[in-house]
Amino acid sequence: MDNFGWSIALVPGTPLIIGDTPDAHIQLQGAYGRAARIALQMDKSMMYSILSKYSGDYDTCVNDKIIQKSAKINNHDFISIGDFMAYYNRGKIYFDYGVIKTNGVDVRPESMSIQTTYPVFIRNTRIQVKMDETPIDILEPGTVPKKPELNLITTLFPPVFMMAMMMLLKGTMSGSSSSFMMFSVCSMGVGVLTSIFGIVNREKQYKKTCIERQDTYKLYIEKKRKEIENIRREELDCLNDQYYSTVQDISHIENFDTTLFDRIPTDHDFLEVYLGRGNVESLRQINYKKQEKL
Repeated sequence: MDNFGWSIALVPGTPLIIGDTPDAHIQLQGAYGRAARIALQMDKSMMYSILSKYSGDYDTCVNDKIIQKSAKINNHDFISIGDFMAYYNRGKIYFDYGVIKTNGVDVRPESMSIQTTYPVFIRNTRIQVKMDETPIDILEPGTVPKKPELNLITTLFPPVFMMAMMMLLKGTMSGSSSSFMMFSVCSMGVGVLTSIFGIVNREKQYKKTCIERQDTYKLYIEKKRKEIENIRREELDCLNDQYYSTVQDISHIENFDTTLFDRIPTDHDFLEVYLGRGNVESLRQINYKKQEKL
């Protein structure tokens, strides 16, 4: 490893001295380590260590927080003294030889089992997806076709009545008049048949229009249903990309993944953590007109 590739194992009860004095185990040679004397000692329980600051012209920090006298050091903590930085984990500190030299301690080259150079990382620009909140409109079906007014009695009564009257008056008329009457009866019969065919045709056309209206709207609803399913799926994918599962979060922490640093305080989801799955309202609500009934 290019950085943090050397380690020193701490001995419980024996302090590791860091400073610019000749008796220091880690001797700081940079300008920012002047007059520094720091002790790092593992607790007898071997669960943590204590960092004690005795002197120093520059700040001593643990995880970028300045300490005044002492601080508890846990696994995965960073220690910085001037321009010297080390990483603590399981009773060992990891560092490089950039601005120091060691004295009287067992120093070993050791690389930590991680995915990337630990803990150095390159922050990538986070791609944030803006969720669409536009409502999904559902159109109403077309206008209901008007049912034709079909009344056989009122439609056929006049010509049928006239035919009956003609048949009754047939016996009182001469031969020429009788021929004219037969012609009139035939004409009225054609009119009756035409009226019947017209009624049947209008009824058939009305039913056809109703069926076409239903089929057209069913196709529209089916297409809209697939569109809504795709929108819901895309929204779920965006949420999964934005909020990592608990297993993923643990993996990111264990491997010190750069994903841990992809959010800044100005992000709307800063410090938001995935806790589990549940039902939430979709951002894109369905907009439809409710039917009004008395």
